[in-house]
Amino acid sequence: MPIAGEIIDFYDDANREGLRKTAAPQGVANEAFEVLSPEERDSLPDDMFGLVVITKTAEVIRKFPLVDGPHIWLAGQYLSMNGEKLATPMRVVAARHIKLAATGRPEPVSLPADISDLADQYPPGFEGNVIVEDKVPSWNIAMTKTASAPQMSDAAYALVYQTGDGETIRKYAMPDVATTEEAMGWFEKYATQIDPELRPRMAKSILKRAMALGIELEGLPTLYKYAAGGWNPSVEAHIEQRRSLLPHDEQSRATLQKLASAIGEANPHEFARALDAFDTKSGLRRYYGRGIEDAYSSSLGETKTASGWSDEIDGETVTEQDLKKAAASPSFAKFFGQGVKEAFAKDPVAIFESLPSPNKAIIAQIARGEV
Repeated sequence: MPIAGEIIDFYDDANREGLRKTAAPQGVANEAFEVLSPEERDSLPDDMFGLVVITKTAEVIRKFPLVDGPHIWLAGQYLSMNGEKLATPMRVVAARHIKLAATGRPEPVSLPADISDLADQYPPGFEGNVIVEDKVPSWNIAMTKTASAPQMSDAAYALVYQTGDGETIRKYAMPDVATTEEAMGWFEKYATQIDPELRPRMAKSILKRAMALGIELEGLPTLYKYAAGGWNPSVEAHIEQRRSLLPHDEQSRATLQKLASAIGEANPHEFARALDAFDTKSGLRRYYGRGIEDAYSSSLGETKTASGWSDEIDGETVTEQDLKKAAASPSFAKFFGQGVKEAFAKDPVAIFESLPSPNKAIIAQIARGEV
């Protein structure tokens, strides 16, 4: 995943578009901030950056300078906004070193929650902030154990693809029941750390391998969702969520309307790719997992909401009936807007499950009549 030419950190953002979307906390706002010149950045040692990438052409790209509180805070904000442009290991390495810099100060710097979560995935035994682009390490999962047996068929790998020059790449071996079960568990927990476009392909491969080995297939909602070949019954509601995040962008809203007209007629996977391209162009990818589901999760699926659904929010149970009650309340539109209110009423469970925890808590309070 090349990063040259992409807006990754503050110093790539010539128009300061990312900066306009942020507001520094008081502790950082009171600290003097001086923009570093190219010469000053070049003079910094590698360990003063969150991420150092050595490309295939031996170019060294250094991102997220961490020279002071404001730079550390900006590094966290820009990684949160632009992390999808980096391969997962690069995101983890950057998050780890930004967090180390933030917590190592006399007055710690606050970081977005997703950066702290990423930093916690930094693997035992790995050291430093340097990534060699064509030798990106893999970690987190037993899935990454590569079986050396050359006789293994492609069906025993979670991901098989061909490069531009025709080379076949095989990743994440599943030679036996144990590694396949670990792959299933890993996908349920960490699917969001995989490029969204790869999730359906990997889910199908893992599911097929599990079935071939006779593994019991229960309690795997994420795996089944991405492996599904049909439409998510809530796809229209997910489109409406996107419209609500672009209230003043008429061109993007028109594009979403055009996409919505193809629901039920286009191939669901082709539709998901088109929606993913839209999310990338419109900047909505940064909201994945923080307000909207990714394009593939939004588009794919074949299951209806199970009866008896409930969730635990702040120690209290929330039922599907509670969500319907919240959707009918005038307070809902006050907090989330009329468009989201109407979309939520159509499929409250699916949208509720895609929302971040603070939003879920507000909806629970609306259902109880507390706000």
